[in-house]
Amino acid sequence: MTAPVTRRDFLNVVKDLQYADTERRGYLLLKVTPAEVQGQWCYVSTVKEAAYTLERSAPLVYRA
Repeated sequence: MTAPVTRRDFLNVVKDLQYADTERRGYLLLKVTPAEVQGQWCYVSTVKEAAYTLERSAPLVYRA
């Protein structure tokens, strides 16, 4: 299955899902406090080997 097909299928099946990046392997670090919410995407180069590199996005911050 290709990444665009997988993305389409995820978005169709999981009704509350607003975003899916199925081409890169990663996760979202989320920190929530009463004052702000911070999010940062983290992508790994591979999930098939023990050795990998990690790429992080710039933090996204929303202050109340």
